[in-house]
Order: sequence, then structure tokens, then C-alpha cells
Amino acid sequence: MKIQATIVLSVAGVLATMMGTSTLIGTTQAEQRTLEAAANRALAVVKAAESAGAHVASMHESGAIDMKALLAGAREEMQRSNGDYRSTRAFGAIPVIAAIAAAEGAAEGAGMDLTLTSRDARNPKYDPTEDPKAGKFRAALLDELTASATKGGNLSAWRIDEENDVMVYQHVIRLGENCMACHGDPTTSATDDGKDPLGFRMEGWKAGDVHGAFEVRTPMAPIRAEARAEAASSALVGLVLAGMGLATLVWLLRLRIIRPIQRM
Repeated sequence: MKIQATIVLSVAGVLATMMGTSTLIGTTQAEQRTLEAAANRALAVVKAAESAGAHVASMHESGAIDMKALLAGAREEMQRSNGDYRSTRAFGAIPVIAAIAAAEGAAEGAGMDLTLTSRDARNPKYDPTEDPKAGKFRAALLDELTASATKGGNLSAWRIDEENDVMVYQHVIRLGENCMACHGDPTTSATDDGKDPLGFRMEGWKAGDVHGAFEVRTPMAPIRAEARAEAASSALVGLVLAGMGLATLVWLLRLRIIRPIQRM
């Protein structure tokens, strides 16, 4: 019996060590998989936004939306709303604004927050430097992504903001021809003052330029919970298999070794 106990305990110790190492590795791998899954969900939300924006842009091109007419009446609308350009019909017809409006609900339903991020944004809410909590992190990621996309590299990137415990996913926004009436050459200003019809100074951007990004923020707590659940499930299966293997070993020891020794 001492021989059997020694062998069984030795094998059990080896199995426990292997299972502990496997569980640790499995947890790390599970968290990486859940992060990649979260990034894919964020990309799906961005694609939905891009699709909505592209649809609105196509309506501009076909004439279904007469942006010139909307912009022409924008200043009058702003006068009635105490200068609030966001209340104008022209603002709501901007493709990227329509894109955000269309995809926000889907993002919220999936536990994510969808927004825009752009340096020197006209709307302070979209300027990461105006965010005292996570602005530095968001701006750094945006700068990195913009540099990559400008050189023909990645169009999207994600990082974990450890301080705020959130995964930040960004996907670049490129200006289209329909953006030039507001963001293009100041010398083409419809009001001959270098400003667009909403009263903002035109920046001299060109079609195709990277100007900000869609940003999707996902809390890390549910991602970690998903990873732990996956790892625990795998560990349970491993524990059951190890138990069956150990029981089989005990049976074989008794049958092939212990009983012959006892008979001798």
C-alpha cells in the first residue's frame, strides 16, 4: 500500500502542478480572446456607423439631400436658436453626425459607448484634450493611429486604459468631398469670409485627409468576467479528466503491480 500511495501522490502532485500552470496560461489566453472579441464587436459598431454615413453621403451625391440649400438657411436657423448650430438641419445632414446618431443605440445596447474623437474639434465634446479624465490616453492613441493611417498603415487600433479600466477602440475617419464646404479651402468660402455657413473658420483640409476617428469604449469588468468564466469552464473539464486519469492509474497499479507483489 505504501508503494501505491507514493506513486499516486507523486502523480497527483505532477498533475496538480500541470493543471495550475495550464489554468494560468488558459486564463491569460482566455482574456486575450475576449479582448479580441470585444474589439471585433467594436469594429462591427463602427462599420454600422460607416454604413449609415456612407448612405447619407450617397444621398448628398444624388441630390436627395441638398446640402447647399441646408447650409444657406443654417445661419437663419442659428439666429432662432441662440447660435446653436447643432439644432440646424444642415448639422443633422452631415454624414459623420448621421453615422453616430444611427449607431449609438446599437453600441449602448452592447454595453459600449460610441463617440467621435478629433483634435481641435469644433464640438468640445469630441476633443480629447477637453476630457480631464482620459483625454491624455485618448489623444495619444489618436495621434498614433493618425500617423499609421497617413502612412498607409492600420486604420484602427485599440488599447486598454488601465487607469480608467476601459478598452478604447478607434477607427479613422477620412474626409470626403462633401466635407469640403465646411472644412476645405477658406478661399472657397460661400460667405467670402473664410468661414463655412455655420460660422466656423475653414481649416483647409483636403478630401481623403484623416480627421479624427470613431471611438468605442468598452468597460473591462465584463470582459474580465467573460474571460474568467471561460477559463473556469476549461479548468473544470481539465479537473474531471485529471480525476478520471488518476482513478485509472490507481486501478492499474492495483491490478498490475500491487496485487502481484502481494501474491509474491
